[in-house]
Amino acid sequence: NRHLLFAAHLKIGAHAVLPQKVSMILDLCAAPGSKSTQLAQDFSFATVVANEPDVFRAGKLRANLLRLGLTNLG
Repeated sequence: NRHLLFAAHLKIGAHAVLPQKVSMILDLCAAPGSKSTQLAQDFSFATVVANEPDVFRAGKLRANLLRLGLTNLG
């Protein structure tokens, strides 16, 4: 399964504030990974750094990132 649910209103916000040729995007409260994975797909030319300070939630984030296999997301 390579799908993850994402709230549409978050996508609209990201596209409103991010320039078209940004090189790096930081998601500092990233679990479970919905925002980060959507940003990595929409901005495939950028590196997306997904960080989660909560250890339990970080495990969920890691599992989703590995499952989806996006190469510009870490």
